[in-house]
Formats: sequence, structure tokens, C-alpha cells
Amino acid sequence: VVMSPEGENGKTRFGGLDMRVIIGSPSTVLYLTEDRPKAVCRPDEDKGRYHKCDAFYTPSHSCDGQWDKYGFGLSGLYKGGGSEGSIRGSAGDYAHSYLESDITKGAETAKALRDRFATKDVRFVFGAKDTRHCLHSVCSADCGAMLQGTNRLQRGLNYMGHLRAVLPNYEPKYSIFYGGHNNYLAFLSHDWITWALPYNHRRFGVLDRVVKNEGHKEKGYKSRYYAAFECMKKCDDRSDCHSFTYNPVSDCDLFDKCVTDDTGLVSTNSREAGDQTYYQKCKKNNRLYSDEEIDDDGEDSLPAWRRFGSTVVLSAGSAVLVSIAGFAAWRTGSLRRLRDSAAVRE
Repeated sequence: VVMSPEGENGKTRFGGLDMRVIIGSPSTVLYLTEDRPKAVCRPDEDKGRYHKCDAFYTPSHSCDGQWDKYGFGLSGLYKGGGSEGSIRGSAGDYAHSYLESDITKGAETAKALRDRFATKDVRFVFGAKDTRHCLHSVCSADCGAMLQGTNRLQRGLNYMGHLRAVLPNYEPKYSIFYGGHNNYLAFLSHDWITWALPYNHRRFGVLDRVVKNEGHKEKGYKSRYYAAFECMKKCDDRSDCHSFTYNPVSDCDLFDKCVTDDTGLVSTNSREAGDQTYYQKCKKNNRLYSDEEIDDDGEDSLPAWRRFGSTVVLSAGSAVLVSIAGFAAWRTGSLRRLRDSAAVRE
């Protein structure tokens, strides 16, 4: 994502298609400067999904001076920075093959890559329970990696802080789903589906947690895992459904309660905190608001899938290209086949 010229200004190089990259909870990330999270940002204990980091420093002599070498950072990518045939040398040659000017200094190379990265549509997906310590062989425990954090979720959230710190006026886009290092649950999450297989979700809003008073339960679905869009469709098909409670690992329950974005939620330490309430505008005379009535926010009225040319999904080391053909297969009810072929077992 950092090295490739693809995706600059959100476009592919050839054809100018819109391009989005989604990255799923990587073991390590590529820092764009020599700074790393201070010790306060990488405690051994799990700080959960609300962990934030805005304290960074330059480690200087850590890891025998190798902590920022390519793989963990951008050092060594200048011409001659790596021996011929080495990974670092090859990466440097690759970067300079498309950088516009003949950059020979490491600092200039890093700035050019940062500037390019800031124009890309890059998004991250993390698991709220992806918090096992990296010393337990669930992510890289190299010295340079441990300077990024002690578990995958912490490393990801630290990196969000890093991007804010080094890219002017940049706000990283990321989502946290309820689950561990599980690509199947990531692919079922609301934001992943919205980002990777976009369609008109504006009918439904989603809250951080489940509402305290869910109303009368009209129907429940527990026979298998349900994707959020499947629950939306089931709610759409019932005139008495105004909201539903969703948890991809347990159930999809439809309710008659009219919910708004300021409806009271359960506490963050509640056992239901992993559930979310989805809601839509209440129906008039047993029908949904029309698209014209809903589409009053001045947004492009074209179907969302027509606004995206390609999405690159990077999850647990796999890459999937979701194109218009992939969307068409999903739209006709084939998402299960798509996600099964894309899934990589833990």
C-alpha cells in the first residue's frame, strides 16, 4: 500500500478506476517516519478497542539500529540502501522505478511515499478481541515489531495515531468488529461489507452497541451466521420491523421498536456490549420511505456500487480483488460463495 503507485488520488494507474484498499489486522505495519509509540502506548496488558496513542519518540539505538529498516519502516530504501538481490534492495529499486524524480536521499524517498500514501483510499479492519500478546506466537515478536505494540489490535490503533501525527490533516479510516483474529467474522462485519461490496446502506443506521430497550421481538434468526445485509433484507421484508439487533457470532433478531441515533445504549461493560442495533426510518402505512424520501442529503443518487471500480482486500496475508463482477455475484445472493473462496483459515 505504501510502496505501490496504484491508488494515488484514489485511482488505478490504468483506466482511472476508483480504488480502495482494505487491510485486515496485520502482524506489523510500515511506519512512515522513524518515530515509534512510546512505552505508554504499548503496555503488556490489553487496553481494548478504545486504546489511543499520541505519544511517539525516536528509539535511536534500539534493536541494534535495525528497528526502522524496510519491513518495519522506510530506512534503507534510498538507492544503494540494500545489497543487490536483497529484499530491501529490491524494494528500493521498485520504489525508485516509479518515483517521478531521481531521489537518492532516504529522507526525500520517505517524504515522497508519505505524500503519495495520503492521497490513497486506505481503510483498516481490526478485531476487538485480537489482543493475544505477540510473544505467544500470534504475531511477529521481532524487536522492531515489538516497538509497534504488544498485540495486533494495539499495533493497529497505534498506527492510526502515527498516521494522524505524520500526515497533515489526515484522519485514518478504520473499523473494529466484535471478534478476534478471524477473517470470517471480519468479512461478515457491517463496515467490511459496506466498504468492499458497497450498496445502498443509507436506509439503515447502526449504533455502537445495542439499545437498552429493544421493544417487541418480531422474529429471530439463529440457524447460522448471518451477514448484516441479510438481516437488513429480512427487516425490509417485514412491515412490523423497524430495527434489529445483530451479532455475527450469535443471532439476528428483528424488533418493532423505532430507534434514533440518540436512543439509550447498554453500558460498555454489559455482556450485550458486543451486539449492535441497526435501525431505519419508521415505516409509513406499512411501507418503507421511498428512495426519494430517504435520499434527501444531497449525495450522489447513483447506486453505490456504480461509484467504485475495484477494491483490494488484504486480510491475514490474503488478497482479494472485488470487481463489478464480484459485486454482481454477491447481489444475486452468492455472497456465501464469495466469502468462502476468500476466507483464509486461522
